[in-house]
Amino acid sequence: MNVISKAQKTSQLRWLMRLILAIIAVWSVSLFFKVDKAPVPSTVVASTERSSDYTMADFTITTMDELGKLSRILSGAHMAHYPDDDSVEATAQISHFIDEKGEPWLVLSDKAVTHKGSDQVQLTGNVMITRPNNKDIELYTERLHIDLLTKTADTDQPVRMVSPSGVTYGTGLDADFNKSIVKLHAKVRGNYEPETY
Repeated sequence: MNVISKAQKTSQLRWLMRLILAIIAVWSVSLFFKVDKAPVPSTVVASTERSSDYTMADFTITTMDELGKLSRILSGAHMAHYPDDDSVEATAQISHFIDEKGEPWLVLSDKAVTHKGSDQVQLTGNVMITRPNNKDIELYTERLHIDLLTKTADTDQPVRMVSPSGVTYGTGLDADFNKSIVKLHAKVRGNYEPETY
C-alpha cells in the first residue's frame, strides 16, 4: 500500500501550484508580447534608393588650367558620390567655363552626372547656356553632354534659342566655349521681330 504522508502531499501540492503558476506566467507574457504580424508578400521589390559614401551641400569647386589660369567654376546645391558605379551627381548645378579671352560662359541644369576619372559630364533637366556678361542670347535644352578637357558641348535634343530679335528652334547643338561658337544642327526655324526705328 502506498501511503503518502501529509508532508509529502503538501510538498507535491506546492510543486504542482508552482508549475501551474509558471505556466500561467509564461502564457501571460506570451499574450503581452504577442504581435499581429502582417503576411509577408511573396514578391520582393528592389529598392531604387542609392547610398552615397560622401556628400557636399552648397558647394563650389574651382579648376585652374595647366598655366594656373581660371578654367571653370562648378557650384550647386548638393553633390554626392555613389560607389556602386563610381559616379558623382550634382543637383541645381551652375558651371562657369572661361573661354580663351577670359570671358565666362554660364551653364545651368537641374542635374549633372560624371564618373571618376572621366572628363565627360551629362547635364539633364532645364539646361541653359548663356553669357553672364551678355544675357542677350540664352539657349535651352533638356540634355547636354560636356567635355571638360576641350570645353565643348553637344546634344541631339530639341534646342530653343532666345535673343532680342526673336526665338529660334532647332534639333541638336554643338558648342565650343573656348572659341565662343554655338551651332544648331537641324530643323532650324524661328520667329523674329523686326527692329523698330
